[in-house]
Amino acid sequence: MAMFKEITWLEAHGKIRQHMLSSTLTYDVLFELLIKPYVTGFIKPTTFALTFPKAAKVVIKENLESRPRSIWFTIKVGEIKVEDKHDCDSDKEYEFSMYNHSEDRKSGLIFKGIHIRPKQPSYGSSS
Repeated sequence: MAMFKEITWLEAHGKIRQHMLSSTLTYDVLFELLIKPYVTGFIKPTTFALTFPKAAKVVIKENLESRPRSIWFTIKVGEIKVEDKHDCDSDKEYEFSMYNHSEDRKSGLIFKGIHIRPKQPSYGSSS
């Protein structure tokens, strides 16, 4: 967990190797955050990205100042699915990041971590 007193540039990166994932599951990639009541400096959107082994990339931009205060929330940046069960032993990597490079002084954000967890199935339909 990381709590920032005051920063200008925000950047967090991580990666996971494909061999750590099962080919039978789809995984959600989520960033877990909390915005304190006195958040400042997140006027410009924060970028969340997921880069796949073959360089395809999913990018989400999120205005963190519009989020509810004092409660943990997640931002889903994408999904990972290992398509080839024989490819599970490869060294391919998925990379994920969060950044906000505006020069505004930022405070009031707690970054708990990045979760890569099996996607929860949706049961039934509301038709």
